[in-house]
Amino acid sequence: MVGSVKPYLVRGLYQWIIDNKFTPYLLVDCSYQDLKLPKYFLEQDEVILNISETAVKDLVIDNEFIGFSARFEEQSFDVFIIMDSIKSIYAYENNEGMWFETNSKEEFAKNNVEQKSNLRLV
Repeated sequence: MVGSVKPYLVRGLYQWIIDNKFTPYLLVDCSYQDLKLPKYFLEQDEVILNISETAVKDLVIDNEFIGFSARFEEQSFDVFIIMDSIKSIYAYENNEGMWFETNSKEEFAKNNVEQKSNLRLV
């Protein structure tokens, strides 16, 4: 089974944003159940998070999740975001980045019609 390219794109874009001294923002779909965010964020459809080096501590961008510690309303909170819930990573200053589909693999497979090969045995 081939792994998702999404975590590699997120890591690459994050590094590009930091290298250019911009502020990396994540747009997260809050409808996913396995998220660990402050409760008032989970009550929204989406949330935008600043994941710059000055805004978060102990940032981990794994193949399955993004995790970090941050302060919300003056309280420290450990954040856990599954990779599937990330809708976008972009630079705040110029909106350069990438948007992603947040469908599950099953939904994605259902929405894509199987195409037959045009190759013929001669």
